[in-house]
Amino acid sequence: MSPRSAVPIDGEVAGAFAKFFHRGEGPSHTALSRAFDVSGYGDGYEYRPDVQGPNKESRVLAAFDAARLRPAGARRLLEGLLAQLRLDGKIGTGHPSDDEQRLRVALGRTGWRLTDEGMLTTFAGVEVDTGGRQALEEQLDRIQRSTADPALLIELVPTSFPQVAGP
Repeated sequence: MSPRSAVPIDGEVAGAFAKFFHRGEGPSHTALSRAFDVSGYGDGYEYRPDVQGPNKESRVLAAFDAARLRPAGARRLLEGLLAQLRLDGKIGTGHPSDDEQRLRVALGRTGWRLTDEGMLTTFAGVEVDTGGRQALEEQLDRIQRSTADPALLIELVPTSFPQVAGP
């Protein structure tokens, strides 16, 4: 299991996204270019039917490579690709394909999930981008090791005291 990530752009997630475009399937080259340009990972590619260029799958993988080097636009890249997949009917239809299931598993391993509507969220609504993963880990550690912390006692009351039988 890979470590949880502020933005899920590891190789497994990249590969899962790329599978939607295998053998030329999925949204068009133009749609991909829009997602890449908006996120800052544009590759300058213009689709021309009479000229052989890079395939869509390799373009997606290259965009993820760029996102790992310069992660500032990574979230926009994911949101843009997901929007194109939703518009193309590849995700969020209520009948997940093998590709959608593969993407769900890959995202889950990074601490993220794909909703039934095809939207990207973190598990339990915890937004690790905000305070960072370190802040979240510190808070969990604090809860696990301290039962004398007054700020935590409110949360621990139901499990800290034995049940008293009623009259």
